Amino acid sequence: MFGADEKHEKEFFEAIGRAVLQWQRVERSLGVIYLWLIRGEMHLAAAAYHQIIGLNARLSMIDAAIKLALKDDSLGNEWKKLYPEVRRQARRRNILVHSDPFVNWSENGPHTLELGRAMFDTRDKGERIDYDLNDVVEFGESFVELATKLDSFSDRIVKRKRRKNI
Repeated sequence: MFGADEKHEKEFFEAIGRAVLQWQRVERSLGVIYLWLIRGEMHLAAAAYHQIIGLNARLSMIDAAIKLALKDDSLGNEWKKLYPEVRRQARRRNILVHSDPFVNWSENGPHTLELGRAMFDTRDKGERIDYDLNDVVEFGESFVELATKLDSFSDRIVKRKRRKNI
């Protein structure tokens, strides 16, 4: 399709698909955190949450709720560490879904695929960085790690809310 080694090309696109789905786990975890923070009519909270388009807006909403619900305690302090990690990983997710694949032509070995800045993206983003299969796999693995941390954080919110009978 792109002119790269066929086996590599298949592996490359499978890794992108896997990483994007792994990111979805992060977004689900964030949604659960939000729902437990404003617990009440969960279906109404879920409907409102899913009307917010874009991760930045959702993160701002979650951050504001955490600052009120968990201020001055260990969970609030834990969120202060998780929040920048979510932002950093979101930039990686954007690389996956907003970059163009291109062939890295090799003189000696198989041609491989990489992700790079979209062809018509004229925004000045500094030095061009390209991402290979190993980078894509690592992105996906880091999304799973983040989602696991967020799930654990969410579980502790749930336990606290149930203990306080809120």
